[in-house]
Amino acid sequence: MNYHAVERLAGGIVLGHSLHGIFEGMLPDDKIFVCPNCVDDSFIAPSVDDKLAKMRDGGALHILYLSNFIESKGYKEILELARMAVERGDSDKFVFNFAGKFFEPAEETYFKKHTEGLRNVVFHGVVGGQDKVDLLNQCHIFSLLSRYPNEGQPISILEAMGNGMAVITTDHAGIPEIASHDNGFACSKKGIDVNEIYSYLLNCYDNREQLAKVCELNYREVKAKYTEKQYIDNMDKIFSTL
Repeated sequence: MNYHAVERLAGGIVLGHSLHGIFEGMLPDDKIFVCPNCVDDSFIAPSVDDKLAKMRDGGALHILYLSNFIESKGYKEILELARMAVERGDSDKFVFNFAGKFFEPAEETYFKKHTEGLRNVVFHGVVGGQDKVDLLNQCHIFSLLSRYPNEGQPISILEAMGNGMAVITTDHAGIPEIASHDNGFACSKKGIDVNEIYSYLLNCYDNREQLAKVCELNYREVKAKYTEKQYIDNMDKIFSTL
């Protein structure tokens, strides 16, 4: 029924070119339009200059996981990085911040068990409004190691970039169209190596100026491509075309 309904539409909209397959067998390519995701204006920092200046001065780097606690989103790998930091005597270099919702009791049990004794982990629960704004402003590196089956272009990645953060992510779904090695560190979803990611974190800690350049690049990209206005303008062009 869906195939018969969709094939009669004037067009379909996807977040990126890599997601054309969603309409495979339903619509021809010339009826599939791309409208990249956007960030709510309230979650884009007015400026990241002060934040990056403080980061350049030293202190611990704050790593952020902001998503639902689903294994395929990669939160377990971030926990492993936190444990590695403690075991290697680097617990003063990194603070691992987690925020989001648990949908399965088993996931919450796993998280609690694997954070026992880790003083470099902070759990913020579900955040929104000003609490979310403050958390985004506090952190320097965002991580979403997603292999989630229904992934598109995660708004959480764009929100992180719009607050001057480097991004650690995967080459999954529509993610490569918004974040790659230029924006931080991109892993193959088929082989995530936490040791490589940890080496990247250490490099960020030791090379603050290099990290700051990536953060500034990401901030500029969001301001240039992923604001509410650009999203609405893109939608308007698609509907005008049709």
